[in-house]
Amino acid sequence: MTVASVYSDRVPTSAQLDARTHGRADVLLLIVKLVLTALLTYGTSTAPQWLLVGVLAVSGVLWLFLFLTMVPFARLVMNAAHVGMATAFLWATLCAVIVWASEGAQDVGVILVLGTPLAGVLGFTGAYMRFYGILEQDDPYGMRSMWMVTLWTRERLREAHRSKRRHEGIPIPGLQVAEPPPSVHVSRWGIKPAEGQSWSSALEASAVTGIEALEDLFASVGIAHSIASTFYKVTTQLSHYKERQ
Repeated sequence: MTVASVYSDRVPTSAQLDARTHGRADVLLLIVKLVLTALLTYGTSTAPQWLLVGVLAVSGVLWLFLFLTMVPFARLVMNAAHVGMATAFLWATLCAVIVWASEGAQDVGVILVLGTPLAGVLGFTGAYMRFYGILEQDDPYGMRSMWMVTLWTRERLREAHRSKRRHEGIPIPGLQVAEPPPSVHVSRWGIKPAEGQSWSSALEASAVTGIEALEDLFASVGIAHSIASTFYKVTTQLSHYKERQ
């Protein structure tokens, strides 16, 4: 539980690359690393090759699955990077399977060197496309995955935080751009600010819908309430929170 829930930076709007909303993926990956370390350290001389290759393949698939579905990092680029590394790992594992199946007759050096970076880039790009497809959805109540609702809500809070800082004239590292009028943002994520409403307020209101979906759809899941509580602390529209009490 310590690994799963305690981090030095769990703020969903954090600019730090290692900020995370939850650590469930890390717990599962820690188990995978222990199994791989034990098997490749003590089992290479006794375990059959098909078992070693199978464990590598399962580890790569699990790595890919965890970061593509749980999206633990607070910044999409880190989740996409892990997906890219997982696809590169799977490509290297595929090359190992070819060598094993051909009993060393096939030379996979060229496709390993050329294909591994390409697989990583494709995995990274594919992950981003999937994440942004989720963000474009209108209603979080239609999502079946708690992690996708978390992603949907987190990115709206992040954008609202950036928009509010720009509106208040607070400098953002690496971004010195004035806040555009709300009409510029209308096409993004299908959110349309009401008359007289700022873009950050519209985003916050949308994010509150996601927080409520976390509590309503996953009422029996403790981590959902923990994440929702963290999100509420970021939300500046506290009136929404009071209405839920």
